[in-house]
Amino acid sequence: MNTDEILDKVPEQTENTADSFSQDELKSGGDFTLRVRKIIRREFRKAGLVLLAILLAALCFVQWGLSPIVASFYYNPMEKLKYYDGEYYENIVSLDFAAYTELHHPLDIRSNVMVYNRGYGSYDIAIREGVWFSAADRKYGTIVGHIERGELFFYNRASMHEPSFGEPYTPDPEFVEAFEYAILDQRAYFTDEVGKLPEDSRNVYVIQFKEPMSIEESEQFAMRYLDSHTWQGVVTGATYNNVFGYTQSGAINYLSYVRYDHEKYPLLVTGDDGTGWGDIQTPEDVETHFTSMLKYMADRKQFVKMIDDPRDRDSYSRALEYVKENGMQIYCIVTWTSAKIILDVYEDPVVDYIAELL
Repeated sequence: MNTDEILDKVPEQTENTADSFSQDELKSGGDFTLRVRKIIRREFRKAGLVLLAILLAALCFVQWGLSPIVASFYYNPMEKLKYYDGEYYENIVSLDFAAYTELHHPLDIRSNVMVYNRGYGSYDIAIREGVWFSAADRKYGTIVGHIERGELFFYNRASMHEPSFGEPYTPDPEFVEAFEYAILDQRAYFTDEVGKLPEDSRNVYVIQFKEPMSIEESEQFAMRYLDSHTWQGVVTGATYNNVFGYTQSGAINYLSYVRYDHEKYPLLVTGDDGTGWGDIQTPEDVETHFTSMLKYMADRKQFVKMIDDPRDRDSYSRALEYVKENGMQIYCIVTWTSAKIILDVYEDPVVDYIAELL
């Protein structure tokens, strides 16, 4: 690049054109060379500042802008649900787990999930236990895990298990007699083992009926015998170990202050009158609550996929259709009660069998 080309790049306001140099300076070349060097350094500084600004912008984008974009392709447990007062909020993963565990995990309903965002779709989570039992009797602790771009990894997965029972079914005719003998053997073994326990010792039991009951009948049964919260299993036409059910009160009151789509999912949360204390009261309320949970889970496709559930989105839709066509049929009750009470319950002719829920 010659001298004229360099000078042409200098802004007019600098007045560093060839006319600004004296003939002596041009001849000597000393001051002229210094001025040219200053101009070049100034231009390089400008270019350097531009490059630095671009680099800083790129780094800021990678640090704060790219992470939300990557995370947006996967399940986001930190989507915010505002409270009624508008000041506080809850992470949506708490509502997801509340509905999921109430449907499938009797008396281990979890509605308080803590989340730490590590960026780029990576989160640490702690799923806190419910408040059903006294501290000495709780079987289930806080479950911790990690979500990595839509995949959930539990560090203590065994703590979050489903019950080993399912909806009633009719055995093949050739196995009916053997099935009945198995029930009698189980009853004898159960009553013998529970009879050895102190009368006031408490545990979680599943009480299965010979024939499904209506909501009113199951509630009357529970009021006649039981002294604590219960979870009712609902017939949905599902396969064994694929349980669906609900609890009528106290299930997820922790979330009763959060705002969600009440028109689409009415009574999704118990205590949903905005006070945090109201409970579902009528059989119609119970059915609305249960079907709203099914609708909600059917819509939470990313959550269902993330939790690696044997059920899929269509399972909830099929269960919903079954209940709409056949009504609410209660086939079992899960409760936390004493050895004395559960032995009395086993004498009721409507009871098919009782087992400890491990």
